[in-house]
Amino acid sequence: MKIFLIHQLDLSRRDGIVFHIIELAAAFAHHRVAVEVVSPRRGATDTGFPIAVRYLPMLSGFVPLGLILYEISLLIYLLLQREVWAGKAVFYVRRGTLLLAPHILGLLFNSPVILEENGIRFYGLGVPDNSSVLSFVFRRLVQLKYQTATHIVAVSQGARCHVLEIAPTVYPKVIVVPNGVNIELFQPRSKSDCRRAIGLPADGYSYICFVGSFYALRGVQHLIEAMPQVLQRHPNAVHLLVRDGETREELEELAASLNVSGRVIFTGFQPYEALPAYIGAADVCVAPYTSAYGPGDSLSPLKLYAYMACGRPVVLSDVSVEVDPLDTEQFALVVPPEDVS
Repeated sequence: MKIFLIHQLDLSRRDGIVFHIIELAAAFAHHRVAVEVVSPRRGATDTGFPIAVRYLPMLSGFVPLGLILYEISLLIYLLLQREVWAGKAVFYVRRGTLLLAPHILGLLFNSPVILEENGIRFYGLGVPDNSSVLSFVFRRLVQLKYQTATHIVAVSQGARCHVLEIAPTVYPKVIVVPNGVNIELFQPRSKSDCRRAIGLPADGYSYICFVGSFYALRGVQHLIEAMPQVLQRHPNAVHLLVRDGETREELEELAASLNVSGRVIFTGFQPYEALPAYIGAADVCVAPYTSAYGPGDSLSPLKLYAYMACGRPVVLSDVSVEVDPLDTEQFALVVPPEDVS
């Protein structure tokens, strides 16, 4: 058997979502299962991943048209694979409103199609959830994908509920498999060694670490807004903001306006393999999600598993999070979202 792990992400980003795919593929390979990652060519392809990646054409610019080209390329490519014709193919599809080709081939060749669902939104298509006609069309496509999948993997109970809200009849197919982390990479390390490795002073400062992309819902702006009060109580505190994102310029301006730029370090993009050193350098790690995540959203953030695997204390916004252990107070100090006091 061979698993074709299919997605529509840009692997050149090398962020947590990308490595979620690569780690999953590596886990399959670890169990001596043949696996190939199938990806759109959306950026650089020389990523140095330890897993074979097949890049297929995808137009840049107008996203739906690009995905349609990827869909056609995907169908042709899979039809050329001998495992498909021999009945030895398994299609593992990670999310995606389109990506219908594996479902079509699954029906034609009686091959298993496993659909992983991390949340119900029209990711990557630029389609708002409340868009009338397009929302209806894509919702029907998602229903079709659920109905034709052999199994549906949901990473949380919340994701499972979202699936069943859209397609109640697929109940027997849905299984919950929580997110996890590579504990060979993310593990407790010496704080001073980690600081030296990334060029931070080994002593004299207390580091508050956030790892992730910068955008509004992540709440990084509230970390910076709280910094003047934090410094009153802990004069040696420093924010260590790891990675990058669309709101970085705004965050830098906010830090400057509050006169805390000297105590906020923007590391810029860091490769996935370097993240354990940044987490290990911290005294505490944070996940300041905003109240925009309501009771209907159920998060299973990879960063929380990474923080815990590295043995660092966690401060977490009081939003709907599903992490094992389920009682968040067992591993985190839970605080009201957006409360900078």
